[in-house]
Amino acid sequence: MVEAVEFIVLDRVVGKRLAPCPYLKRKPLSLESSKAFPNCWNSCSLTSGHCDFHGVRLKFSGYGIDSLRVIWVCPRIVDLSFLEGDKLG
Repeated sequence: MVEAVEFIVLDRVVGKRLAPCPYLKRKPLSLESSKAFPNCWNSCSLTSGHCDFHGVRLKFSGYGIDSLRVIWVCPRIVDLSFLEGDKLG
């Protein structure tokens, strides 16, 4: 698992943009699903298996005014270069 607590995102808006996983693929389970009641399988395109993390690659905790500390990273994500611009320390 990636040691994630060293990353600080300086803007909550940026954090919300970074949190959803770009590797999530939602596959309908049946033709009866609708927007109000989606009946989908969350699939990870990295492993072609089920996404146990509901399409979230990062989770945060508060860190000062309008800043977030990364407290969790999906263990399937090994390249954290998308956080480099927001890293402190």
